[in-house]
Amino acid sequence: MEEGETTTIKVQLCVTALFTAVVGLMGSPGICSQAPAAPAITVALEKDVITQYEPVIIDFAIHNPTSRDIAFELGYGYETIKVEVIDPEGIALPKLRPAPLNERLVFRQAVQARARTSGVNSLLLNEWFNFDKLGKYEIKISAPPSKNSSAGNMELGDTSLFLTVLPPDEQSLKSACAALVTRMKSKSAADASLAAAALSKVDNPIVVPFLAEGMKRKWFTSMMLAALVRLNTPDAINAIVSASQSSDPEISSLARATLDALDKSKPPQ
Repeated sequence: MEEGETTTIKVQLCVTALFTAVVGLMGSPGICSQAPAAPAITVALEKDVITQYEPVIIDFAIHNPTSRDIAFELGYGYETIKVEVIDPEGIALPKLRPAPLNERLVFRQAVQARARTSGVNSLLLNEWFNFDKLGKYEIKISAPPSKNSSAGNMELGDTSLFLTVLPPDEQSLKSACAALVTRMKSKSAADASLAAAALSKVDNPIVVPFLAEGMKRKWFTSMMLAALVRLNTPDAINAIVSASQSSDPEISSLARATLDALDKSKPPQ
């Protein structure tokens, strides 16, 4: 074999060996490869601009790119969530401390997401705060990592959301109430319950016919009746009287009991 041919073969062998080594390194863990994506939790307002009297709802969302189901614990009655609202006048309003567990009916809350999907848990801020002033609010939220969370050390760091409350608008409020009534029919019990609670917090007589419609969902009849009692307008009392005459014995019984408690068995003249 000629000397030139021998040199060429040696060079080819070296190049082949070098290529094989580079490919092997690229396939090695930690070299020329990215770490697997980790789950992340975020929070956002469902609507960052509302008109006065509309409820304020935030969504905790988990994006889960992993191959296992995960859950991020939010505590019983969202007790682990830290919330502070700064109103348009600059007044800081902390979330009220919850009553002891043995004095209230609460449920364990979590954001859950199956493998390679996203999950959402919604929270009604009107449970703790009134957004009755017009203007811009800052809402500060955080959630520490949970010892019981299958999401490991994932946490929601200090996050600021901004909400603008505009002057009252009848059509906007009606549209918001109608959307909540539709949401009460959700297949998700948690989502339906949130919608019912949000509807019951609307502090405006416009909500009366929507509360009456919501009473048809018998899980929420008592809640809707309580909201009508709180409003205590002639239309609200008439809605309770009408419900007392319902063909559904459960609804009519609850409405009659409400009227008895109010001592208003007759509609106002």
